[in-house]
Amino acid sequence: MTTLEEKLRARIKAAGQITFAEFMEVALYDPDSGYYTSPDRISARGDFYTSPEVHPAFGALICVQLREMWWRLDRPAPFTCIEMGAGRGRLMRDITGYAPLMDPDFADALHYVTVDRAAPGQQRATHETATSGVVLSNELLDAFPVHRFVIEAGRVRELYVCVERNGELGLARGDPSSEVITRRFDGLPNQLPDGFVGEVCTDLAGWANSVALSLTRGYVLTIDFGHDRADLYAPPRSSGTLRCYWRHQEAGDPFDRIGAQDIAAHVDFTAVDEALSAAGFARVGRTSQSEFLTRLGARDLVRRVYESKGSRSERERHRSGILELIRPTGLGGFRVVAHGRGVDPEQTLAGFSGSRDHTARPVPFPEYGPDGQRIPVGEGRYPHAATEMTATWEDLLEPPNRE
Repeated sequence: MTTLEEKLRARIKAAGQITFAEFMEVALYDPDSGYYTSPDRISARGDFYTSPEVHPAFGALICVQLREMWWRLDRPAPFTCIEMGAGRGRLMRDITGYAPLMDPDFADALHYVTVDRAAPGQQRATHETATSGVVLSNELLDAFPVHRFVIEAGRVRELYVCVERNGELGLARGDPSSEVITRRFDGLPNQLPDGFVGEVCTDLAGWANSVALSLTRGYVLTIDFGHDRADLYAPPRSSGTLRCYWRHQEAGDPFDRIGAQDIAAHVDFTAVDEALSAAGFARVGRTSQSEFLTRLGARDLVRRVYESKGSRSERERHRSGILELIRPTGLGGFRVVAHGRGVDPEQTLAGFSGSRDHTARPVPFPEYGPDGQRIPVGEGRYPHAATEMTATWEDLLEPPNRE
């Protein structure tokens, strides 16, 4: 038994039971032994990888969108980008390294702040640093602790973590610990059937309020895997969306390898809209990562690789990396949502509208930097992705279907 499991069992013994959200909080974020406080979790050798680990084109194209946002805000200096859940800082390094190549004036104005609860040494954005700019996150919200529930006789019952008679960790049913859980289902088109299992994150309001305190005017750019509420709480997901990942494979039991495996749940993007709306932000765009990156120039980058004089292996390395970023059955299936505060809602952003940014300059090709090898696509499996890499150069160079 690990020290982390002993700590959890002590909490359960003292309280009788704890919410799954409390269990997940400790398993992921315990300062001594939590999953995200351990090194090398995001890598081909670890348990999962994210878009910045696949190809620098992700950070480069995000940088293109950030520059347009800077223009929409009348080019403030400083223009602060607060990245929440920055992890090892790969996305930050890509964006800040690419900005001078794209627009030196934008690079001079850009002030990049990283925030990560698992990295205490990083900067923290507070109301004392409220500014004009962007709050950016990539795969942050799906790692927020969630409460689990089951529908029993037409009622919502929360699933608590307990110690069963055989001494193993298990789940016990009880009344919901928060009204937020039961209110989450108001307005659903259909009543959830008995036996339906799901998750509710109650931390979104607090997150949105922290965003509002950090940003006086600007945008919130959120990239994550999830659904609108009516699709999240629907028969195809009647067993819930909670998943555990270990060494790039899906693991079934959250009580196995506590602190050594990732735990995540799909994001309720309706709840994200509600939380940010209550904090003073309006949604100004949403699309898939595939469409978002394509509209910002992903296929233009592929064309330049195709036409380059690089070696076959180098060209294939770029092709497979960019393909993984925009493949709808891979990372391209993630959702990208933008919210704004103090901005003109009629001014659409290039990543969401497909219209060319009138301020845009030719986009330099993002080369692999000196800070280390990216994930070799195919060697590290992403949990949400199908693994076949069958697209040809022609598939990538063909304009996307807008139907």
